[in-house]
Amino acid sequence: MGDGGAFHGGDPDGAPSGGDADPPAQPPPSWQQPAYAMAPYGPPGHFGPPGTIRSTGTCVLLMIVTFGIYGIFWFGKTFGEIKRHTGQGLGGPWAVTIYLLTCGMGGLVLPFLCSAETGRMYERRGMPAPVSAINGLWVFLPLVGTIVWWVQTHNALNEYWEGCGARPA
Repeated sequence: MGDGGAFHGGDPDGAPSGGDADPPAQPPPSWQQPAYAMAPYGPPGHFGPPGTIRSTGTCVLLMIVTFGIYGIFWFGKTFGEIKRHTGQGLGGPWAVTIYLLTCGMGGLVLPFLCSAETGRMYERRGMPAPVSAINGLWVFLPLVGTIVWWVQTHNALNEYWEGCGARPA
């Protein structure tokens, strides 16, 4: 029978011979694998390492105490983590550049982009998006609206990262 018998396990139809041999183990589907175990920048459905889980209350407090300057850091880190995780999106350097070039008015643009990218991460994993670009409208309600947007988007990010296996910093 030549090489064909050995290749097919002794059976011309490809069935394993001997009856007690286990079929080869199949890897779990990509949606069951932790995101950090998947190749970054791979085909759709494959993700890089998760981002950092940050305390929402601490971040809001830092935003208030630093008069919004912490937001530059937060946007840079958040967009950088999303880009590293998905291989898509704005990325940290561009987020900081937009913020700085618009003299802080990036605070009116970046919330829309951040909520949209966060929602797309959920959708790429086949989950309903808890936030989308529409959540950015909250920033037009002075102070309170920005906090509402921040809490919604930040909590969605934290829940996503936790679902990918990240632990609080």
